[in-house]
Amino acid sequence: MTQASEDQLAQIFHSVLSQRAKTPTVRRLQIRLREANAKDELNQYKLLHQACQNDPELDRAFEIAGVGLISAVDPLSLQPRRGDFVQAFNRMIETWWTEDGTRGSARRGLAQANLQRLMPKPIKGGQSVRVYVHAGKTLIVSDLISSDPYCVLTYKDPTHDIVQRHKTPVQRNTTSPRWNEPLSFEGITPDGILKIEVWDHDTIGEDDFMGSVEIHMGTVDLQNGTHGWYTLEGVASGQLRVQITPAPKA
Repeated sequence: MTQASEDQLAQIFHSVLSQRAKTPTVRRLQIRLREANAKDELNQYKLLHQACQNDPELDRAFEIAGVGLISAVDPLSLQPRRGDFVQAFNRMIETWWTEDGTRGSARRGLAQANLQRLMPKPIKGGQSVRVYVHAGKTLIVSDLISSDPYCVLTYKDPTHDIVQRHKTPVQRNTTSPRWNEPLSFEGITPDGILKIEVWDHDTIGEDDFMGSVEIHMGTVDLQNGTHGWYTLEGVASGQLRVQITPAPKA
């Protein structure tokens, strides 16, 4: 694929990441691409390169698709393919994988069919709510003596992939964090599911998973709200205090 056009490479990037959109590696990649230090093209590609180094299955998927091993194309090298990959990955992000969860513009002439798998548009209708992850307690120690936890909140419904996603700030050196930050979600229905994942922020290397909880909206009083402690799954210990309230009317 060394002779592939930038558009063709962008389409391959999109296809492979779409197929693996629900894996932990690609979900972490989505999160990191939203951070301020991932705005320029080279940093974007560095994150993809790191993801492939850490996940051989993702790396192999790109090789099978005809691109080759992403891990073999160092972001700081002078390889001709490096520049092609940097530009193509940036084009994919700008066109299909936008930060607000909506479809990117097609100003570069890319095909519009089947482009909405990674970050589809929010559904219409439903309830507007605010979600507060007030605090956590007895979280696991992910680093040597403590953790730097943050939460990723993802709302889905049965007929869509990822609909809306928000992230709390990082709380440093604590297993009893306090966030108390309202996060707004639109189009909430009783069929939807709100998943809250807790991650430990690492300056070097991959962030570490610290548990998750799923809240089925059918169990929530969307008119009056709900408030309580939820036990994290997938880890030895940890709870989150979560409040869901109707959004104030304008």
